[in-house]
Amino acid sequence: MFNKVLSVVGLLISSYLYFSQNNISYCPTGGCDIVAKSSYSHIGMVPISLIGIFGYIIIINYLFFLRESKSYLYVGIVITGIAFVFSIYLIYISIFKINAICFWCTLSFIIISFLFISLNIKLRNFNNTRLNQAS
Repeated sequence: MFNKVLSVVGLLISSYLYFSQNNISYCPTGGCDIVAKSSYSHIGMVPISLIGIFGYIIIINYLFFLRESKSYLYVGIVITGIAFVFSIYLIYISIFKINAICFWCTLSFIIISFLFISLNIKLRNFNNTRLNQAS
């Protein structure tokens, strides 16, 4: 349940960033507008925040239909793993290329990291439970 809530929060963050691309009204770090107005805020014509919206929609749908099976957990790890690696790339760009930190982007990175780690833990627990039942 907690993962579903986090995914919805991530979707809200991405939506906020998308709809306030040109003027982010609240940013505790002061770097949100710098990041949002940088050349790295788009891939071609597509805003990164729109990619985030679609990514979180995929994750929310995955979590809504989550089944307790090994193959299904692997799918979730692949989905969140791709998002995790992309988020690491974006944080790197933010820190080392743009020289600004966006509070909302960092929060989204934390959410994706937590989702990726929690699905890995769930898979490990699933495997341990299966091993214990087989003994």
